[in-house]
Amino acid sequence: MAARRSRLLLLAVLLLGVAAPLGSAHGSCAGPELSVAAQKGRASTLRAGLPVEVRGRYFVEGCDDTGSSSVLGCSGPEESEEVPMTDVRLTLVQGDKKWELGSADAGTGKDTADRGHTTWSFRVPVDARPGPAVLVAGTARLKVEIDGRRGLDR
Repeated sequence: MAARRSRLLLLAVLLLGVAAPLGSAHGSCAGPELSVAAQKGRASTLRAGLPVEVRGRYFVEGCDDTGSSSVLGCSGPEESEEVPMTDVRLTLVQGDKKWELGSADAGTGKDTADRGHTTWSFRVPVDARPGPAVLVAGTARLKVEIDGRRGLDR
């Protein structure tokens, strides 16, 4: 009987170790993202010579989506400050050609609703070729398609 209790106790300790690991657990922060205004969720088509607005979000350094846990469950969050990025440059890349489209500072909202969000407004370069291209800002990349028709309001 004592041997059986010892084995059950050992099994309970092992299961507890698997079910409640020691150490900390962390969430994951989203990396910077880009989207073309009014075209979110689908491949973005840009027409050379026409104005466009590109939106960016999560342009922050640091991550406040962390926390720690213990054997008994979660404890209070560990503080990690999110600092909005400044002078974030947006570039259009097509093959070996690059166009600097502008730079912007990310929002510094007191609440996190607009912290790290930014926009760039520009005209698509008239010498961009029809076909695939990429918008790049920091580590964010967005595949776009350049429409072969030239914009009428250059």
